[in-house]
Amino acid sequence: MVIVALLATGCVGRSGATSSSSTERVAANPVPAETLTTAGDGISGTSDASDEAEPARVALPEISVNDRSVLMVANERLVAECMAREGFQFVPLDLATAIGIAEAREDERRADLPIDDAAEATGYIQPRVDPGRAFDNDAYANSLNDAARDAWSRAALGDFGDAITVNMPDGNQVSIPKAGCLSEARVALYGSVEDAMMFEMGIAGMRVAAMMTADADPDVVTARADWVRCMSASGWTFEHFTQARQYSYQHRDEALSVWTADRTCSRSSGLRDAFGRALQQSVEDLVDENLGLIEQYESSVDQAIDRATDLLAG
Repeated sequence: MVIVALLATGCVGRSGATSSSSTERVAANPVPAETLTTAGDGISGTSDASDEAEPARVALPEISVNDRSVLMVANERLVAECMAREGFQFVPLDLATAIGIAEAREDERRADLPIDDAAEATGYIQPRVDPGRAFDNDAYANSLNDAARDAWSRAALGDFGDAITVNMPDGNQVSIPKAGCLSEARVALYGSVEDAMMFEMGIAGMRVAAMMTADADPDVVTARADWVRCMSASGWTFEHFTQARQYSYQHRDEALSVWTADRTCSRSSGLRDAFGRALQQSVEDLVDENLGLIEQYESSVDQAIDRATDLLAG
């Protein structure tokens, strides 16, 4: 069963870049690419403080925690209403839980970046924990007998034999049933299954592609090798900067020691600066290649947030 994972997606979106903790709506109209910044990508490309204003940087679209949470809750309420009409139980997320899930996902993105010298000046920022669902719809469906479980799944997910194939910007294809409560809810919010998939997977796929390209950049590879040698000299054996952070999350008693070495080695190797430059270039290339698609995406998400807000207010 995959419905819960699909319903609680909503990773990125919303025109204009916001900080990870932002809960404010941003401009309703799509923002030209040249006015966007990389704040939402979690890295500035340099760790040096400066009093001079930096030029705006191109960025992938962002969405605030609040808006993402509203979309999750509205989507699940629509699914629940549809499932009820079909004679099945489905319990939607409450807003507080949705906010907790969205905040945890914001923190997951930080774990893929080198140490932030400014935001993490005294230690790694510990990730917020996904609060989990009060009612597990998957567990409920799996508790049913085979016939009832299959019927529940068909009502929720639809028939994959009668599906729409959506082409993602990263070249992957996603097949989504034309019918079913999940597709019905997506269409109600986003206007089409295609636009919903762009919100749930498209921009997230671009972000992953940008990170992978940056990680493979020759300057980053060289800086990372220097970082590995520096960390080893400090008594820590990690092949990648993400491993240091993950280790600190799992071993709180050693987190300060790992952070101290990571901070020193990231500075001496120039790792964060190299990664920031490579990530910025990768994002700019992706935005240039997909500008029309991104503008369409921003418009559809703006409308979806308006619909979701009205639904929750009603």
